[in-house]
Amino acid sequence: MKNVIITGASGLLATTLAQYLLKRNDCNLFLLSRDPNCIPRAERVTPLSIDSLEQDCRFKEIDFDCLFHTAFARGNNASQLLASLNYLERVLNVATCLHLRSFVNVSSQGIYGWNNRGSLWKEDAPLFPSYPYAVAKCLAETLVNDTLGKSSIRYTNIRLASIVQNAGFIRFFVNQVKKGEAINVMGGDQRYSFVDVEDAAKALMALAADDPRLPWDKVYNLGTGQSISLLDIALMVNEVARASLDVSATIQRTPSGDIANVGMDASRFMARFAWEPKLSFKDSIYSLFN
Repeated sequence: MKNVIITGASGLLATTLAQYLLKRNDCNLFLLSRDPNCIPRAERVTPLSIDSLEQDCRFKEIDFDCLFHTAFARGNNASQLLASLNYLERVLNVATCLHLRSFVNVSSQGIYGWNNRGSLWKEDAPLFPSYPYAVAKCLAETLVNDTLGKSSIRYTNIRLASIVQNAGFIRFFVNQVKKGEAINVMGGDQRYSFVDVEDAAKALMALAADDPRLPWDKVYNLGTGQSISLLDIALMVNEVARASLDVSATIQRTPSGDIANVGMDASRFMARFAWEPKLSFKDSIYSLFN
């Protein structure tokens, strides 16, 4: 049986990953949360807090195969981001005291910036974090590299594309259509990169299943390798609404100076772990309506 730790256990990605790992029937899960009582009880699931992991000596006797660090504040609130970095520091410190083989830090494509000028970012692209969350994610990668680079633990930083189901503006578009209101598009030519939460979770599962004797790169991009314009997102939401609910909305465009162009090359991860996304962007939009 594999023993896997997941931090941020109540988050969407962590929850989806945990569900898939449990279906394999060969994993014991140790789910870290600020409130372990909120974690549903299940066979082979141990809810716990970082305090327990630090203080309970029994955990130091367990051979852990992998730790997935997904816990992180999602907004730009400075105090919450600082708390996330402090929490990561605690997780890293306790990780070095455990019998742990591998550590996966879930990072973000946001650290590359807002405009790739038409060329998909590769892992060696310069970093231009332009907002507090992205800066904090850069610092998180530095913490991981500095701490685990001195240990025998295999580790990597996964720069993840935005998860469709977490994208607030897409959910807003969906709700606008459901209410029969117009979709307001600011600009429309901006391009963004997304991945479905199920595809992202299955990609992380490939890391958990990887031969522990094989090395990992310090960084992998994880996404579909594609981008979509803001206007096309609105049009697709409308298309799915017509197919699902027989409703549609007027799309209103307003000029905007936003020149966002976001997209990563994920071919290195795909080749190394024999993974590729299975769900299209339209599939993800259907999941939001359902």
